[in-house]
Amino acid sequence: MIRLSVTTSAGRTTFSSERAEILIGSREGADLRIEQTGVARNHCLLRAENGALTLVDLGSPSGVQFAGQVVRQARMQVGS
Repeated sequence: MIRLSVTTSAGRTTFSSERAEILIGSREGADLRIEQTGVARNHCLLRAENGALTLVDLGSPSGVQFAGQVVRQARMQVGS
């Protein structure tokens, strides 16, 4: 199970899913839809595998930030 707490300028959203992959983006049909300037239609993917969570940028124009850095891919820890 993936459980997220996402904070944007619009506020905080809590999201959970039993799926191993979650598509985050601004388009209708994204698993976690964030309608905010700078969020691409298909922004990033969260993938749970082997007890770890990986964040993958899907080529978003503004990039994906994790821990204050723009990344293409990052392994996330619980609480990050």
